[in-house]
Amino acid sequence: MFMASKNGKQDAIRKALLEYHGTDFDFPGVYRISLRIWEVEPSLGIPLGLRYAFNLFAPSPTSHVPNNPLLRYDNEHAPIDRTHPFDHRHATTRGPGGAPKGHEADGKALNTLPEKLVESFIDESFKLLDELGVTE
Repeated sequence: MFMASKNGKQDAIRKALLEYHGTDFDFPGVYRISLRIWEVEPSLGIPLGLRYAFNLFAPSPTSHVPNNPLLRYDNEHAPIDRTHPFDHRHATTRGPGGAPKGHEADGKALNTLPEKLVESFIDESFKLLDELGVTE
């Protein structure tokens, strides 16, 4: 089994990422950024031993509950364009007029450093929220 190295930088990255677990940011119009990250046994697919699911949720088309994912970063399975590691992005799908309406069922590999995952996701989420006219 692949084991994550135990150097100081990786340990610091792991600890910093774990601090985000359970963080939610709610926005007007029932939009939510949700960050979930937890420890698992390191493997070839999850070399840092951190499983995560970062979501930008919009209101459901049938209710005012933020449960319609517009954007998702996760490592729950291999991305469609490679086998390992599992880090990938589910891109936003667009409806009539180009408005964001949901996310793809399967994602493309993320080519970002672990320490940039949260930052990249938050940046992309805020671009979508701005596009939707959502203010803080």
